[in-house]
Amino acid sequence: MSLSPELALLASCDLAADEVLAERAAQAAGSGIDWGRFATLARRHGVAAMAGDRLARIAPGVLPAELARSFHRILLQDTALQLAHSAEAAGLSTRLEAAGIRTIVLKGAAVAHMLYPDSPQWRNASDIDMLVDPQQFLDADRLLRGAGYARSWPKGELPGSGIDMLLHLANVFDYASPGTGRLVELHCRTQLNPHA
Repeated sequence: MSLSPELALLASCDLAADEVLAERAAQAAGSGIDWGRFATLARRHGVAAMAGDRLARIAPGVLPAELARSFHRILLQDTALQLAHSAEAAGLSTRLEAAGIRTIVLKGAAVAHMLYPDSPQWRNASDIDMLVDPQQFLDADRLLRGAGYARSWPKGELPGSGIDMLLHLANVFDYASPGTGRLVELHCRTQLNPHA
């Protein structure tokens, strides 16, 4: 099965070397690509910032002007969000480590820096995911709440009895960051299934 010209170009924006992308962009522009569909796919798959940035650098002028401006606005928004997430994740890691709680950053923020070390803003994340030592999970919960993070799940006070069962059934607590309301997920394990 072959890809549509729009999806093929979008995949090239992520996977192809610069020379290959330049060639494919020129071919797409000359073949009457549906730029509206390209834009829809780029936004749907969360790669508009990357596609716009790479095409602007490697094949300047190939994108219609309004689409190029739209993708650039997304790039600026994603850059600001990536910087905010990185700063908050670093601050939380420092705070948790200072309290003797072992932690690592997971998923979006960490993966963005691994996949695109020179341009982590290309991979947008909707939240900040932190994994802490399961034995220190409740200490981490107290530390976050003491720092002004509002726990949104589970709500209310944790039960005195049954906390072990709650932590067996749940792998993550959700918090809203003070001031920004950004979602922070504190994980006691990487998967919901405790036996995985």
